[in-house]
Amino acid sequence: MNSTINAKLKTIRWKDFTTLNSSEKFTENTVNFLWLFSLLILAWYELYLFVLPCSFMFFLTPIRQSHNGYLYYTLGTSK
Repeated sequence: MNSTINAKLKTIRWKDFTTLNSSEKFTENTVNFLWLFSLLILAWYELYLFVLPCSFMFFLTPIRQSHNGYLYYTLGTSK
C-alpha cells in the first residue's frame, strides 16, 4: 500500500520553492488589488452579501504574500 502511494507521489511535479518569472511575481504582488476593487465596487452598489467573501479574500491575500515573500523569498521583494 505505502509503496503504491510513494510511487504515485514521485510522479507529481512539485512547484514548491521554485523561482517565479516576472509575470508571476507581478500577479502574486498585485492579487490583493483584485479583491479590494471587487469589494469596493460591490459595496458601492450595496451588495453587502457579496462584499463579505471579497473582504475575507482581501484579508487572506496579504497573508499569502507575506508567507511567499518573507519565508521563501519568491516575490522579488526584500524584508
